[in-house]
Parts: sequence; structure tokens; C-alpha cells
Amino acid sequence: MSQPEFVHLHCHSEYSLLDGASRIKDLAKFAAANHMPALALTDHGVMYGIVQFYKACREAGVKPILGCEAYVAARSRKDKEAKFDREPSHLVLLPKDEQGYQNLVKLITASHLEGFYYKPRIDRELLAQHSQGLIVASACIAGEVPRAILDGNYDLARQIAGEYVDIVGRDNFYLELQDHGLPEQKAANEGLLRLAKDLGVGVTATNDSHYSRREDADAHDILLCIQTSKTYADPNRMRFGAQEFYLKTAEEMAALFSEVPEALRNTLVIAEQCNVELDLDTIHMPVFEVPEGETLDSHLANLCRAKLPEKFPGRDEVARKRLEYELEVIQGKGYSGYFLIVEDLVRFAHKRGIIAAARGSAASSVVSYLLDMTYLDPLEFKLIFERFLNPERESSPDIDLDIEDARRQEVYDYAVEKYGVDNVAQIITFGTMAARGAVRDVGRALEYPISEVDEIAKLIPQTDSISEALENVPELRQRHESDERTKRLLEAAMSIEGLARHSSVHACGVVISKNPLTQHIPLQRAGQEGGVITQLAGPDVEACGLVKMDFLGLKNMSIISETLRLLKETAALDLDLTTIPMDDRKTYDMLSRGESTAVFQLESSGMRSLLRDLKPDRFAHIAPLLALYRPGPMDEMPRFVAGRHGQRVEYAHPDLEEILSETFGVLLYQEQVMQAAMKMADFSMPQAEILMRAMSKKQEKKMEQMRDIFIDNCVAKQTRREVAEQVFARMYKFAGYGFNKAHSAAYAVLSYQTAYLKANYPTQYMAAFMTSFMNRADRIALCIEDCRKLGVAVLPPDVNESQVNFSVSGKDIRFALAAIKGVGAGALQEIVNARAEGGPFRDLYDFAERVPQRALGKSAIETLLRCGAFDSLHPNRAQALAALAQAVEAGQRLQRDKAAGQVSLFGEVEVDTTRPLLPNVPDLPREDKLAAERELLGVYVSDHPLKSARKVLEKYVTHTLDELSESLDGKTVVVGGLVSDFRQIRDRKGNPMMFVTLEDGVGSLELIVFASAYADCAPETAKDALILAEGQVMLGSSSRSDDELKLRCSRVFRADDKGLDAKLRPSRRKGGNGNGNGRGNGNGEVAANSTPPPVVNIRVPQTKATPGTLNELQGILKAHPGNSGVLLHIDHGRRLTQVSLGSGHVVRLDAALQTELELALGRGTVWTEQQPRVAASAQ
Repeated sequence: MSQPEFVHLHCHSEYSLLDGASRIKDLAKFAAANHMPALALTDHGVMYGIVQFYKACREAGVKPILGCEAYVAARSRKDKEAKFDREPSHLVLLPKDEQGYQNLVKLITASHLEGFYYKPRIDRELLAQHSQGLIVASACIAGEVPRAILDGNYDLARQIAGEYVDIVGRDNFYLELQDHGLPEQKAANEGLLRLAKDLGVGVTATNDSHYSRREDADAHDILLCIQTSKTYADPNRMRFGAQEFYLKTAEEMAALFSEVPEALRNTLVIAEQCNVELDLDTIHMPVFEVPEGETLDSHLANLCRAKLPEKFPGRDEVARKRLEYELEVIQGKGYSGYFLIVEDLVRFAHKRGIIAAARGSAASSVVSYLLDMTYLDPLEFKLIFERFLNPERESSPDIDLDIEDARRQEVYDYAVEKYGVDNVAQIITFGTMAARGAVRDVGRALEYPISEVDEIAKLIPQTDSISEALENVPELRQRHESDERTKRLLEAAMSIEGLARHSSVHACGVVISKNPLTQHIPLQRAGQEGGVITQLAGPDVEACGLVKMDFLGLKNMSIISETLRLLKETAALDLDLTTIPMDDRKTYDMLSRGESTAVFQLESSGMRSLLRDLKPDRFAHIAPLLALYRPGPMDEMPRFVAGRHGQRVEYAHPDLEEILSETFGVLLYQEQVMQAAMKMADFSMPQAEILMRAMSKKQEKKMEQMRDIFIDNCVAKQTRREVAEQVFARMYKFAGYGFNKAHSAAYAVLSYQTAYLKANYPTQYMAAFMTSFMNRADRIALCIEDCRKLGVAVLPPDVNESQVNFSVSGKDIRFALAAIKGVGAGALQEIVNARAEGGPFRDLYDFAERVPQRALGKSAIETLLRCGAFDSLHPNRAQALAALAQAVEAGQRLQRDKAAGQVSLFGEVEVDTTRPLLPNVPDLPREDKLAAERELLGVYVSDHPLKSARKVLEKYVTHTLDELSESLDGKTVVVGGLVSDFRQIRDRKGNPMMFVTLEDGVGSLELIVFASAYADCAPETAKDALILAEGQVMLGSSSRSDDELKLRCSRVFRADDKGLDAKLRPSRRKGGNGNGNGRGNGNGEVAANSTPPPVVNIRVPQTKATPGTLNELQGILKAHPGNSGVLLHIDHGRRLTQVSLGSGHVVRLDAALQTELELALGRGTVWTEQQPRVAASAQ
């Protein structure tokens, strides 16, 4: 007996968002494994997965049918009344050919742009306009025809089906039969078979699959709960009513429809007719108009050559040679027009005073530099063009633009205006079910307690899938194996993990086409009222040959722009960032002190620590930092720092010295992998780029081929085989981590520019920075503290001084009105306008009279009073608050009279209205004023509760809260600040424990007081208490992976405790003489008081406690003479020996020594401890 043949023509993927649970690749694999010649994708109302599906099917040897299950409006697509139009019907559309596909794209686009009402809807009028090349099927029991049959209205069903026959033709309309064991389907099928006979149309069997396997039905059910925000146990929620909506085999379908064999045969008939081929080879470059008599190639070349003398003075010939080579490659690939388009966009931005530049590998190009698309000279920084554009590899051009975020829309609008509203769109992106999110979503659906779900979710490391976490996290694995509830939760979460959850607008993706986008891809709106976006994600847009760009709105560019504006406004300085000196001593000194708060890419605590160790003194030190401070390369930081401070660097092969010398022997950049392949193995530049790409993408097959070529070529050049193998292995290891040098260098320019502005114009720069982050109270608090260190005061808001944004007031910064909570932006502008028109406000009454109260009512004025914005007029806030109602009433009366024209008789006479005296009431307590500032500004400005304890904190605190980082995991620290919140609970054993939120003006931290420390810590902990806390920094270990650092608290002291000296050791930070945490201040100098130099403690691990290592250690110590004693802690396994070295081994602990020691012994093996203070003897 021959095997039955069948093709699934009605399938949903994960792109039927939160309704389909089938992954695209699983669909294609199923069809191939079951020898089905074709497979259709028919997601609900969208074509999101079409390109991925097409590729997956082609790869699996299955014909892809690119369809959609459209929604059909109950009346017209233009009718949008809830009473009639909320429930559209379903209709399956399958294109037969290119014309049909074009029509499907137009229909689905129009359903979103014209017919959207709860769902994207078409109607028969629209279908009639775009019916050519389409096969139409009546869909499930939610289709118009089956609905009419189930409603008992056979005549209506016949009428509707007849209309579709008239639109698409009798041979292109099919009635769909489905059987999932639902009684309604049996009734519908009987009517559909009768109707097919009456109308002479075909029937086709489908299974409306929503998941791939029968066992996925439960996971799909949970997905529906997530979609509808219902719980699994809710009896009234949406259900499918059967567990049969999976990809059935041909045998299973034949068993269901044995009495209607033509329904199975017709699936093959339809599949044979559907032959859409997507063109994934042609690039549809937008048309760029060039001057008459010029071509795209000649125009690009002329623009570049004209700029050569200006951009490369004295280096014309070297630059010209590189330029001509680049032009040859660009022209050969047909990309001249692309470069001209990007140049035009950047030129528009610059003309409008918008900061914009190309980023990434585009900075490797001389053409980009000559066209002012980048600020970086690629020849000076030895950037490799082939890293950007490889003549031997097919790739789309890819230049991304960084634009100041406040003005990104202007550049986008220009692109729309220039290339046409139908030819430009933003790009869609899809949020997916990440591991933790999937667990939380499933937990909500199953009604598990939030605390239980949260505890399980936090056991999953951020970078792991659930299955990886089960392998890597013993506690999670144990709970999965021993607890049925946890197993149920995790198994369900794994089944939906990674599925698309929702769509949104990509932060920066933009597509530009030479003709209307709907000739290539479907479109929709971003939300009901949003702009037009693609239905295909970025990679799929590119696959269709469309030109994609990233217009990335970069906040730091807006900060720079605002700084330049403030400099012009407050210092009459018109600064051009392209001309600032790149060797500014002030800038490098600031960075070397680690004072990089608010500096682009350099402000994390770990980066500040690295800056203090490295002490950069040239731009060439900054670019590598951005590449170095990432997982993988981070392990090489000690080697890099040691090399920068003069330690001898060893190279595995002499050829590597020229390549790696700029990074002190560290293989850091992808370009260095390419250079090593060229130098050692005679690879061409394009070959080297292919090798690097294969390594970074872990393409094992490709790499194995190139490994043999690399090693054989090295051996042919007299390199020992084992050395060649060692170099290749190192290249392979670091290519995965390696950073694009051009990207690093381009961003380093931005880092330097922001550092330069902060170092030289701190008031303007910090004001601009705070304006960009005014909705982030944590960032503002950090900036206020940083300004204090810079000698710049951040002044409280003031109705007579403040602007809408943070502004410059002499050498200080005035707090922004827009940063005050609860007052609208329009109202704030009215304050500024009234002040500009009539001068400073004289008092509260004057303010209430002059600022329109339609914009600023009583509650908003009260907010201004409470946060201190009237303190310069009324220092006693209580008095002003008591007079508020009377002032507002008087102001309203005057404004009403003016509006009615009742004061026009006094047009030229100044009327001095007598003000009532303010009530004689005592001022608010300081605590109440500060609490109001914290509530309404998010920060303390006029004063700070910590001010009284600042000296105590500086004396004992080892780290401010913003200085805590992952590198301190497990280390003991002392922190201090204000208790802003705490809660007491019982642990699993019933013992008391406590969670405390500590704030220190620059950061916030949760302290965990376990039962063992509760008795000691609890008495000292109360809300608003100023405390010092000692404990271990906690980061996620292999078993716990919470997102934030916490402190496992062991001891707590009140800051006003008079006996602190006996309980805590001074921290030796700046202001306390050192730092007490092993970091050192980097100069090894002894302060000019009676405190002796710290003792350098060195732990020698058991594996390193060998004569050879100890001899090496002796040599390292002798090379760094100073005045600090050395104490060795030698680990012998079961015992620890302490050896105090004599005066012959006193050292200077600086970054170079610490780096050398840690290279020899391992990270974390060196720290300092202060000797007891010795009283000065009388002279």
C-alpha cells in the first residue's frame, strides 16, 4: 500500500505572537522528516516569519508556501464601531506566483495601515483589487463561511463563498475541512461538503497547527494564558478545546479524512501551483541624484579626491594610493551610491548643527574619513579597510550612524523627505521569551507565589538558557529533580523559552529603498497611531536586498551638543571638537585619577579602577581600554597594565611584536588576528578577514581548513610547527572575544571628547550631562557628589534663576525646573517666559499673578514651594505655604480681571498692589525640608543628611557604593550611609533576618543581615539612621545569580558611635590616608603625617609555593624598591606560613608591581594593610 501524500497548508509559527508555539526551523524539519514536498506558513494577519521560513524550507529541501491567515472585517475595513466590528473572520491566502506574493504583501500591509481595528483587517473590496495570483481558503471555524453554516444560515454561507469565487475564480477558492474532534467542526464540515458540491469548488484538509508536537499542547495552553493575562485554572479563559492542533503526519491526516480523499489530494494540487521564489540576491540600492555629466562612481571619487590635501597634508601620495584602492573595491561592488547616501545624511546633519558620525568598521575607510562621515584618520591608527569591506566576500554595505538622540528624528525625517514616504521605514524587532522571563510568565499563569517563582528565576544566570542553568547550577538541578512543582514550572518555561513574545520598533534600524517598500516587504504601524515600520526584522530586510542603516540616537552626543551650546551662551566660546588637542594634560590627569564619572564608556567603577592602574597619557591608551574591559580580554588587564608601565613583553614569535606592541602583547583586536595571519602565513588581506570572521563566528569546518593552511604556510616560512599551532590556538581563543579596532577607536574619540569637556569645562559639561539624565535620580545624585569634588556646587531650584534644563550659574550649576516631579513641562516654560517678560518675581503673590494659572495651578506652586524653589524669596517655607491659598486666589482674580479687560484703563500706569504680610509661623524642621526635596527632586540639594557624618564616613568607609563592582565579590568592605528602608522577615528555620537599603549620596545597596548576625546588627539599624556596615560583597555564584551586588552584613555601627576607633580600622582612602582594600593610590608615597607606609601582603598559593616561583618573586620585589614592608602568606595545603621579609625587601606598591605579582601568582593575591600609627618622637 502506498504511503499517503499530504501537505500542511495552514500552519502557525511563533510569529502568531503568543498563539503559535512552533519554531520556524522545527516546521521545516518536520516536513522534511515526513517526506512532505511542501509546507505553508499562515500566521495570523502578519508575514513576520516569511523570509526565515523560506530559507529554512529551502535548506531542508521543502518547497515553502508563503501565506497568511488574514483577518476579514465584518463590514468594510474602514468601519470601526465596537458593536459591529470587533470580531473579524479568518481567511487563508496562499500566493501562487510572484504576482500573488506582491498582492499578498499589499493586502497585509493595507490591513495594518488602513483596516486596523483590534486586528489588522482586509475586506472583499481590497481583495478584489489584489486577487491576481492568490489561492483563497475558507479557514477554520472562525472563517466567514463556516461561521454562517454554524449559525444555521446556509444561504448566507453560499452567498459569501460565491463572492469569493467571483473575486478569485472557481479554481482558486477552496473550502477548508478540519477535524480536531470538536463537535462544531463536524457540523461545519457537513455544510462545507454540501456547499462544495453546490458551487463546484474544491475542498482541502488542514490541521490549523499551532504547535509542532502533540506533547506541546500544554505549553501552548500556557502561552494562551500569557497572551490573555489569564490563569491556567480559570474556567472562563480562552482554550482550544482539544490537543490536536499539532503537525500531524500524512498518515494521521489520511485517517481523519479517509472519506474525503480529494481533500488530501487537493493539498498537493495547491502546493504544486504555489511556486513563489524570493529574490534574495539583488540589492535594491536607493537612487541618488548626481550632478549632470557625472556618474555615481565619478561623483564619489571627485568628492574624495578634492578633500585629500585638506585631510592628509604632507601625506597625499600615501593616502591617494589607499583611496584609489578603496574606490576600486567600492565601485566594483556597486556601492558608490550607498556611500553618497550616507554622506548626504551626515552632511545634512552637520549643516543643521546636529552631531552625527559613522561608527563601527566604517571608521576603517579613508573614503569615510574624507567625506566627514568619521572623525578618525584610518592611516594614523592603522585601521584595515578589508575589515569593513572585503573584495573577496559577498556582503551588504553596512554603515551605521550615531546621531545625538534629541535630534535623531530630524535626520530620519530628512531621509523620508528625500527618498519618499513610501520608500523609507523604521524596522521592527521582536522581544523573545528569555529564560528568566519565561519562568516568571509561566509562574504567573500557573498561579505560583511570586516569591517562589522569583527565587527559582534568580537561580538562572543571566547569560544561560534554562537547560544550561540546569547543567551549571547544582541548586537548580536539585530542585528540578526533587520537586514536582519546580519541574512543572521549568519544563513549561523551557518549551516556550526563546519564542517571540511581542513586536516593537528597533531602536535605530531604518530601511531605504529605490521604490515603494511594498514591492518587496510588508509593512505595518508601530502601535495604532505610530509611524510605518517593516514587518521583517533587520536581517530579513537585508536578505531581501534592501539597504538597512542604523540611525542610533546617542545620548552622549546630545550631551556634547548641549555642552557646546552652554559654552557659547555662558562663556562666548564657539568650540569646534574636531580641533581640540588630543594631548591635553588636564584630561589625561583627570582620567589617571579615575575621575571619569559621566565620561562616555569610562564611568563604571571597574573602568575607573583600571584607569587609576593604567594612568593613560595619550589617546593610544584609551582605544584599547574599551576593547579590554569586557569578558574574556578582561583577564589580560594585568598584562596590559604591566606592559604600559614598562614591564618587558614577550612574544610567541618575532613577527607578532610589530602587531601586538600597541597593546603590550595582548591579542585584543580582530584586526590583529588578520595581521598575524598575513605576516606569519602570507594570507592576503581578504583571506585574513575571512579567517578572522570564521574564528569569531566559531565556523568549525571553515576554521579547520584554514588552520591547516595557516600552519603549513608558517612552517614553509621557517616557523616551528608547535609555535604555529600555539599562535593559531591563541588567535582562535581571542578572535571570539576580539573587538573591532575601528569601532573601539571611533568610540574612544567620543570618550576623549567627553573627558576633555569635563576636565576643561566641568560646569557646562556636568549641567549638560544632568539635563540628559534628569529623570534618573540615581545619576543626578552621583553627579551632585562628583560636582562637589570638582568644586562645582549644584544649587537648588529657584523660580528666579532656574531654566527648564540644568543651567550654568556663574561657576556653579542651577537645578532644572523640569527635574521637579509633578510639574508639567509646559507649565515650567510659562515660568521662564513670565520671568523673561516681566523680570524676576518679587514674591509668591507676584508669581501667582504673572504665571498663567491655567498652566500652573495651586498644587504645582505648592510643589515648587516644598522643594525649595521659592527659598530665595521666602526662606521660611512654612510661611509661604501658609499664604499659598490666599496668593493663588489673588492671582486668579487679577488674571480674570485682565482677561475681561477691566484693568485696561491703567495701561500706562504701574500699579503697586500692597501685599498682605505672610503668616507668622515657625519654619519647617530641616528634616522635613530635606524629605520634601528627596520626594520631589529625587535627591538632596540644599543639604544632605550625610553631611554631618561625612568626616566619619571618609575615615572608615573602604568603598563608596558606586565603587562596588564584580571584582570585589567575596571581599570584605566597609560601607556607610543612610538607611532609607529596611524589612525584617523570618528565614526557613524561623529565625529573624533583615534586608536593609543603604544610600550614600552616590549609590544604593541592599544589605542582607542573616540570622547569625541579626542580634548584633538589628539594634543599630533604623530608618534614617546613619550607619557604617561591614560585610562581604555578594555577587551571583554558580548557584545564585541575582542581578545586583549585595552586602552580606556582619557588623553595623552608628556613625555617631564614639568608640568607632576601637571597632573599625581607618580605611586609608583619600582623606583617610590610603584605601585599606588592596588597591593602593598608585604612587607608593607616604603621607606627610605620622602614619607609617602600609605593609604589602602577598599570598603564595599552594600550586605556586615552589623554589622557582619564590626566586621569581624575589626578583620582582627587588625591581621595585620603596618603603613598604612585605609579608608573605605561603599556603602549604593544611597550614599557612607567614614570613615577614626584612628591610632588604621594602617595596613601592604601584600598579606595575601589583600587576607583575598577580601575573606570577594570580589575581587577588596582593593587598595592603596599614601598620599601627606610631607617635612622633620629640626632636
